[in-house]
Amino acid sequence: MYFDVNTYGSIVAFFLGLFLRLGAGEYLIGFEPFLNYPGNSPTSIKFPYKTMAMVVSLLSLLLVSYVAKMIFKKRWLPPEYDILQCNLAGEGRSIETQRQDIKDTKAYDNASL
Repeated sequence: MYFDVNTYGSIVAFFLGLFLRLGAGEYLIGFEPFLNYPGNSPTSIKFPYKTMAMVVSLLSLLLVSYVAKMIFKKRWLPPEYDILQCNLAGEGRSIETQRQDIKDTKAYDNASL
């Protein structure tokens, strides 16, 4: 299974989860539902729409992250089109690469003094 998520997957998952969650409405603030989930009525909620929104969001995070990584890794899109600067054509942008970049910067700064 693919667990190397990136910003592209995160953005899609956030907005998809938000859409599905708000689609059922929020009765406390007077927000009317615009998606009709099975078994729900204006007075009772029987469908686990929050759980469904979370699961769909998680799956879309994994799927979109994987597809975005493959698009840049196989050079279907050149690295210049990586507008979120995730460095998907290379090793990606992770905690480890950020730590290495910091070490390299400190070493460069110390060498230039």
